[in-house]
Amino acid sequence: MNARVCFAGALLVLACSVRTIEEAAPSIVRNQCDTSKDCKGNPCLERRLCVARKASLSALLFEVTPPATSGAEYASVRYLKTSLDAPETSGNFDLAFDVVANVTGAISAQRASNQAGCVFKFQSNETVPSTLELADTEGVAKGVPASLAFMATARLPGLPVVPYTVETRATGDKEPEHRFDLRMPPGEYDAYVAPWREQDQPDSCAVAPQILRGESILAGKVDFSVQLPPPELLKLEIVGPKDQSSLRGWRIDMIDPKSVLVLSTSSVLGEPATVSSDGRYVYEADVYYSRVWDAAKQPEPGFVGVGDELVRLRPPEGIVGPSLFAELASLDLFETGQAEIELDDLSQPVLVEGQVLLPEADDPIAAHLVFAAQKLRATNAGYLTSFTVETDVGDDGLMAVDLLPGTYSVRAVPDTPPCCLSPYPTSDCHCPVPTQVLWEVSEEAHQFGKTLKLSPGARVSARIKQPVGGHGLVGATASAMSVPVAMVALEDLLTGAGATPGVFTTDTDNRGNFTLTLPLDEAFVLTVKPPDGSDYPWLVRPALTTTYSGDAEPTTITKPLPVDLKDITQPLPVVYEGEVRVPSADVPGESVVVPNALIRAYAYLGSDGPVDTSAEARLVVQVAETRADDTGTFELLVPSTFDE
Repeated sequence: MNARVCFAGALLVLACSVRTIEEAAPSIVRNQCDTSKDCKGNPCLERRLCVARKASLSALLFEVTPPATSGAEYASVRYLKTSLDAPETSGNFDLAFDVVANVTGAISAQRASNQAGCVFKFQSNETVPSTLELADTEGVAKGVPASLAFMATARLPGLPVVPYTVETRATGDKEPEHRFDLRMPPGEYDAYVAPWREQDQPDSCAVAPQILRGESILAGKVDFSVQLPPPELLKLEIVGPKDQSSLRGWRIDMIDPKSVLVLSTSSVLGEPATVSSDGRYVYEADVYYSRVWDAAKQPEPGFVGVGDELVRLRPPEGIVGPSLFAELASLDLFETGQAEIELDDLSQPVLVEGQVLLPEADDPIAAHLVFAAQKLRATNAGYLTSFTVETDVGDDGLMAVDLLPGTYSVRAVPDTPPCCLSPYPTSDCHCPVPTQVLWEVSEEAHQFGKTLKLSPGARVSARIKQPVGGHGLVGATASAMSVPVAMVALEDLLTGAGATPGVFTTDTDNRGNFTLTLPLDEAFVLTVKPPDGSDYPWLVRPALTTTYSGDAEPTTITKPLPVDLKDITQPLPVVYEGEVRVPSADVPGESVVVPNALIRAYAYLGSDGPVDTSAEARLVVQVAETRADDTGTFELLVPSTFDE
């Protein structure tokens, strides 16, 4: 036999021009068997499929989404179901869901006492009429055009948050009433109602958005008609900074600190109204806002967070300046409904120029940059600030960005060089990873020579073996997703920390090998998805870490750190076969199958491994995915081993 031997080390794999002995060996393309002997003593199903004797996960979260094109009662309804008794062995397992909630209603708005002379006007989403003037009875305008969003109150990192949204539509011809109709699973939701405002409508006659927390949506027909409360009026005086920077065009509104949703109308500052005693410009603005309603408040429903609302002042587009936030209760209230915002200083922007470089070769590279201020030099006592700038740099790596003096978290997401997509990049292939550093930006007007050197990361390699025969799993997709963490919405807004988890993907080669270059000091979920038709399940490792234990800072490392996971055996599946069923809309007590539904299965993870309930979980990890056929029948291959 004529063969050339290739030696694989931790850092480097030498290229071969002829097939190796292993490549020449027969490989099992699919999970197939004739008897249990072919499965190393594991069961062989009648359809010639090797399966595991027992599943390692008994608690699974199932997500089922019927196609939007079906036109049925359940179309696009995203069902979630926790199963605490998923079968230990392969067999029948139907996914049955409760009656969907059919939520309908209309939005009405009540005028405040200071809006007595107003005619409510709204920008309609209908082609004709483009503007709607609503008659009112005893200060209530009915059929207000609006959009609604329902967000499940129970959320876990790793499970996408998919709000149910709907817009009101005009019904009738002569006096159209705007109503909505939405189908969604029953459950606990926070609702957000945002009326469509006519651009020419004065602030004094506007209707404020409303947050409704803790709303229980039951199965069946639900009337969710909402009458928006009379808006509160906050009259503001904004005392400009000592440096006399103009605030003309700046916008002021109010947000909820928990969800960062807008609670108010938005007012644009015009010319200064007066001059203060120390010679500073004073601007005036009126903001109409609603308080947050909590249906689950104990001992009875009511408004919550009164005084916690944040007044937000932000610059117009094209102006380099921070957004400032002040808690309503902390403002200098002259009397109820009146407050003052006093700005001590607004720093002047500075121009920062520099270059993004590869870690090993000092060559430039294209990247997307995010500058998020952690602390600004300009201090305005009692106010929170937010300032984030995003920019792209080209292949020359050159950047020029206007910033404010302060401390920044700078995140660079580089373009991926084509050679890095190979299962084994060669030694001259430089594979940078997303890199985050801290920068100090001084008050110097023009700053040159800033260098952002990317990290080479950790070069993680492994060989995926088939469970029977031991040959490499060819054509599988290996991906590592940084573990998502539960973030606080306001923290995300202020610090720019709300980046989506990074996903790094590659394919196994003709021997089952793969290499992924990942950021250092992070935790990842490693997933290997076998090729379609292989009849193997996913391989999931939720605790892959790239922790660096050396003395040097990760950003000073110039060579990729090797992480060799050796051989990893793809698990055998536990096969669930069944139907997706929902209650019939026509025949009480009967159910119907749901064809072509997308089915995903997730495992609950606690601090020490899999747990049984969402209450114990800190993370959910997807472990399987399939789609039902035209008859509503599905086959789901769940991995028999997990977190090895």
